[in-house]
Amino acid sequence: MYKARLPDHKQVAVRNASYSAVIPQQGDYVDGLLVVGLSEQDLRHMDYFEGYEFASVPVKVQLFDPIDTRHSDHHGGRSETSNATFKAGLCYIWNDSYDRLEL
Repeated sequence: MYKARLPDHKQVAVRNASYSAVIPQQGDYVDGLLVVGLSEQDLRHMDYFEGYEFASVPVKVQLFDPIDTRHSDHHGGRSETSNATFKAGLCYIWNDSYDRLEL
């Protein structure tokens, strides 16, 4: 698992919901995690959980520090370098009406 940044996207609130959504937004970014080693079955479960509101979309994310999941203190700072490393992944992007978002 790695700390990662998804460029040219934005995280926004979904109206009347306890979750947020990621949408394309030039010049903005969303910080999150890149999880590696998921099986096809894991991805199918995630697709089912996310439902029709989100589409699994191929993206490229900028990688930062790997996270040592053996320790509970893995939310520390990020070391950003000028030698950015990018990796392909999947992200669940909002696939429903933008009228439901607080933009």
